[in-house]
Amino acid sequence: TTTGWLERNKDSISIDVVEMMQKSDNALISSVFGDGDEAPSAETGAKKAADTVATKFKNSLKELMDTIGKTDTQYVRCIKPNKNKSPKEVDNPMVVDQLRCAGVIEAIRI
Repeated sequence: TTTGWLERNKDSISIDVVEMMQKSDNALISSVFGDGDEAPSAETGAKKAADTVATKFKNSLKELMDTIGKTDTQYVRCIKPNKNKSPKEVDNPMVVDQLRCAGVIEAIRI
C-alpha cells in the first residue's frame, strides 16, 4: 500500500547509481538525475547530504503539481487499470486501449 511509503524510502541514492543514471541514453532518466542536486562527486569532495529516494519523489511530485497547476484543465479522464478492480494489477493492453479510444495517444503525437 502507499501508507508509509515515504518513511520506508528514506535511504540515500548511491552516488554510483546517480552517476550511472545521469549518463543514461534515455533522455527522461538523465534529466531526472541531472538536475544538479545529487550527492557530491568524488572530485569536489563537497559535504552535502545525498538525496533520498523519498526526497527525489517529493521533488518530482512537486514539479508535476506545479506544471499541472499552470495548465487549464478541461476534464479529468479516469483510466481503469484492470477488469478485476485489483489495486496491484495493471492490464497494459487495456490501459493503452482506453488511452487510444479517449484520443490521448493521438494528442501526445501532436
